[in-house]
Amino acid sequence: MSPTRWLGQQGEQRWFDRFPCIGTNRKTHFRLSFERKIDLMDASTARSILLFVAAGLCEIAGGYLVWLWLREGRAVWIGAAGGLILFLYGVLPTLQPKDVSFGRVYAAYGGVFVALSLLWGWWIDGVRPDRWDLLGGVIALTGVAVIMYAPRG
Repeated sequence: MSPTRWLGQQGEQRWFDRFPCIGTNRKTHFRLSFERKIDLMDASTARSILLFVAAGLCEIAGGYLVWLWLREGRAVWIGAAGGLILFLYGVLPTLQPKDVSFGRVYAAYGGVFVALSLLWGWWIDGVRPDRWDLLGGVIALTGVAVIMYAPRG
């Protein structure tokens, strides 16, 4: 088979042009898919996710500092710092989009808390999550996506 027949004459459709993920269209196909995914996450959604992560880190870090004070006999100022961080945790969810109710925000936040707690335990306490922990974290984050970001109407 000659290279011209295999690749096609200029202006002629090549056999692999019919398949979006084969041949020269591969980069274009994936680029377009990637651009579509980015378009789905607008600035409001990205901000909401960052607020959930910040709130989760504040709750876990604040609670951890209080834990260190009360359970491990650390200094009182560590417990006080934990209390201030926990206060900030209470403020952050109020910055979520105005059209989302308190119950929905806190229900979705619960899933973020589950996933972040597993990561905290792994990074700070050195307890590596097993496959069931990971499955539970994925299920929890799927719940977050459904509760907060599913189309309503």
